[in-house]
Amino acid sequence: MMENILVGKADNKLHTMSEIIYTFGKERFCIEQGIQSKRKDGENRRLQKISRLRGDLSRLKANYRCAEESEKQALTELRDHKRKKILKLRRAQNLRRKRHERQRKRAQFTKNPFQFVKRLLGEKKTDELYCTKEEADKYIKEMHNDSNRLEELGECEKLLTSQEQEGEFDCAEPRRGFHKT
Repeated sequence: MMENILVGKADNKLHTMSEIIYTFGKERFCIEQGIQSKRKDGENRRLQKISRLRGDLSRLKANYRCAEESEKQALTELRDHKRKKILKLRRAQNLRRKRHERQRKRAQFTKNPFQFVKRLLGEKKTDELYCTKEEADKYIKEMHNDSNRLEELGECEKLLTSQEQEGEFDCAEPRRGFHKT
């Protein structure tokens, strides 16, 4: 990967190498920030990281379009790495969301189980039928009736035929030991 990065214009090399050094240092030593930026409402750290990675992907796409052929492979590898990170973060976020939803529903159930089941199953339906009983019976009979039910099926060629039995079947009571024939 480094061979692909080091090929090209000097400005691109300098920019890429400085980003690599900065990210390695950031991962190894962590960045200490004096003032933390306020996060958006409803966005936790993972969601912010996902949105930041999406921005990185769009910038990589723009860089890929104007890059030379020798640099495109490295940019493709970076893009794939970012996509894998996004997938991993989204999977973790979905698990977190589902866990919180289960926890909320569990709390609702323990608080008032009858109300929970009522909401789960829905209210009683009090609608009236718009057809007569005879019309409903006729519809059911037409839909679930088989006009060919009295015809003989005959032999099915797709069924396997069984081989003849080699010996007689032992109808005696079960007993210990092996039965020798």
